[in-house]
Amino acid sequence: MADTLRSASDLTQGASLAAEAREARKLELGLVGKMFGGGEEKAGNFGAVAFALSLIGLVAVLFLMPGSDEAKPQAVTILGSVVSGALGFVIGKKT
Repeated sequence: MADTLRSASDLTQGASLAAEAREARKLELGLVGKMFGGGEEKAGNFGAVAFALSLIGLVAVLFLMPGSDEAKPQAVTILGSVVSGALGFVIGKKT
């Protein structure tokens, strides 16, 4: 019986410590950290967001931009560069 009470006490203490750790992590990350994560995953998450936004922009330029013969190819070149750079960053090897 005493072992059961002790293990139940350990569980509640462990849950309390886990809740404190989660709260400390939330405070440590801040607003930007909540969006992109923290530590090693932050750079990859930021690269993935840059890739997604530039890909959306590229599709918008291709299909929604009025047919300007001079501006459209420049916009496609710029956004295409951002897409390929962000994709290379996300997929690239860690050195």
